[in-house]
Amino acid sequence: MSDTKTPATTTLVIGAGELGLAVIKGLLEQSPESARSTSVLLRPPVNDAEEVISRQLRGKGLRIIYGDLATETVDGLATIFAEFDLVIC
Repeated sequence: MSDTKTPATTTLVIGAGELGLAVIKGLLEQSPESARSTSVLLRPPVNDAEEVISRQLRGKGLRIIYGDLATETVDGLATIFAEFDLVIC
């Protein structure tokens, strides 16, 4: 039997609104160590409340990627998505 481990799946959750936060909560409850391989795509914060959400997510060990689905080019989105095995939107 081999001692090699399967590499962690890299996951990108798009957004941290009501649905995105529920998905993130579920992922972390199911597998707390998944935070190391989970990122969240957020629009750049424009107010203190959005910055607080970013800090809270980082505090859980999640990586924040700033971008905007509405304004990003197809090539830009492809570049962002390319590094992930799973994208949840």
